[in-house]
Amino acid sequence: TSWADKNGSHGRHYTQSDFDYYAVYCLEKDIVVYIPNTPDTPNFIRFDKTANNQNKRVRWANTYLDFPRESSETIRHTPETVKT
Repeated sequence: TSWADKNGSHGRHYTQSDFDYYAVYCLEKDIVVYIPNTPDTPNFIRFDKTANNQNKRVRWANTYLDFPRESSETIRHTPETVKT
């Protein structure tokens, strides 16, 4: 997040505890990719083959198409955070 005030421009980066995944929609491809919020989160992902056939350090979008879901067993044993 970023903002500006009388003291200048400020920014706060997300931490790993803020959320688990980014969901990014690509309008041109009509695809949603789910990128984990980890220290090695890619800044760029590719949908199409590179012009020079480079594959080294390329993060492919098809790697991020599935959203891993916790099993209901895991959720069932998670401590309650909200009391009703």
